[in-house]
Amino acid sequence: MREVRVAFSVAEWRERNGPQDVTLPSGSVAKLRKVHIVDLASQGLIPATLVAEADKLQGASGAALMQDLEQLKGFREMLRAVAKATFVEPPVGDEATEEQLGVDEVPFDDLVHVFNWCNGRARELEPFRAEQESDVDAVSDGEGVREAAKPDSGD
Repeated sequence: MREVRVAFSVAEWRERNGPQDVTLPSGSVAKLRKVHIVDLASQGLIPATLVAEADKLQGASGAALMQDLEQLKGFREMLRAVAKATFVEPPVGDEATEEQLGVDEVPFDDLVHVFNWCNGRARELEPFRAEQESDVDAVSDGEGVREAAKPDSGD
């Protein structure tokens, strides 16, 4: 039987929960740390109203976002806040400097990827039915099913 070890040293904790190398859609590799949108809202980095919208925004198509300009602006600001909190190497901030990328230098597809990467645990909890690609086959009408067995009369 495998021994389960519950306690971690600080170094082990940081190694398991620290920044990870992530390949972005642009082909760049960045060292990212997981952040949660609720933490960003509680720190005032994004409006709390966006937390409630995060699920809808995450699954929304580009066409759906374009229908509502305010929703699109909110989504963009949320992506920017997540990126600034998530990127470790290279660091990302509001403005480009010699020490950091400006958030506007990060391609939009990379921003969306980082947002989805941070919310990966939430996506794992989506109901399995959402993964079903087509309707369930119709239940058979009983054709070809044997009749129920009848008790032997003893003859």
